Formats: sequence, structure tokens, C-alpha cells
Amino acid sequence: MMRKHIFAIMILMLFIALALSGCTEEKNAVDDKDEDLEDDKENDVEEDGEENGYVEQASSLRYTYTWDGPQGSGSWIYMGKNIGEQDNFKLRIEFTDDEQQTGLIVANKELRKIWTVINDEWTEIPEEYYELMLDSWVQQFETHVISLYGWTGQSVVYTDPETGTTVTLHSVEIDPNLPDSLFEP
Repeated sequence: MMRKHIFAIMILMLFIALALSGCTEEKNAVDDKDEDLEDDKENDVEEDGEENGYVEQASSLRYTYTWDGPQGSGSWIYMGKNIGEQDNFKLRIEFTDDEQQTGLIVANKELRKIWTVINDEWTEIPEEYYELMLDSWVQQFETHVISLYGWTGQSVVYTDPETGTTVTLHSVEIDPNLPDSLFEP
């Protein structure tokens, strides 16, 4: 039974890597966004009069990552809490693929635990895979966050020229209230 879950998790990791293969475009866009960051901060009021928060100063963040390409499509909701706190960072990823299958990944650095939910069954990732899997998911989260630096309330959209995958980062919430219960089974 444990082998089945490990295999499913490794397939999930491969799926994530394929879906996120366009992250190089995000990294290339970071330099341009950093140059414009000061200009963006001057325009920190949205059309409805509410102030924009700044992603790079957030202690928590929620956003949706959607992708559509030759390998399929999906929607992932990322939630990060205690951003910048190396030993206390918490990450939750809720995902739906193009076949409407859903899943959940929860990483809690404070507890040094990762759980997945597949077919409504919680599974704790064995400790020997903790660092590898955590590093992968945290790196993806950090890459997305960098892509949102200077965010002005608009969706961030790009297409990876190598894979043809179109990625959209949207529904961004800066410093949402994320209860600890979201980061535990």
C-alpha cells in the first residue's frame, strides 16, 4: 500500500515538473519587473480605491495558477503562510487537472511533515522524501511569487515558447488570513 502511495506521489511530482516547465519565462520576466517596481509602487491604488499590497512584502499569499498546453490543463490554488520564515513556512496546494481529478499537498516546515490527499485519503510522505519534495514545491512557490513582484492587480499571463503551455497567475490575495488548520490533516 505504501509503495502505491509513493508511486502516486512520484507521478504527481513528474506531472508538476511538466506543468511548470515554463517557469524559465517567469524568471526572465523578474528583471523587467524589478526595474518597474518603484513606478508600480507610486500607483498603489486600484480602480475601486483599495490599496494594493505588495507581494514581495507579504507574510501570507493565496493565488491561483492555471495552465493549458499540449500536456493537458489544470488549476492549482497555492497558499503560503509565514513567508520568509525559513523554519516556519507552510504551503498548501489544491489542484484539479483536465480530467477534473482533485488533490491536495500540504507542507508544514514547522512540523517537518508533508501530506497528500488523493481520492480523499490522507497520506504522510515518508521522511526520506521530505527534503526533495519540499524543495521542489517551495521553489515553484517562490518562482511564482517573484513573477508577481510589482503586481498591480492584473493577471500575469505568459506562454512557454518551448512547450506551448500558457500559464496564468490570478486571483491573488496578499496577506489573507490562513488558519493553521489549513496546513495539517
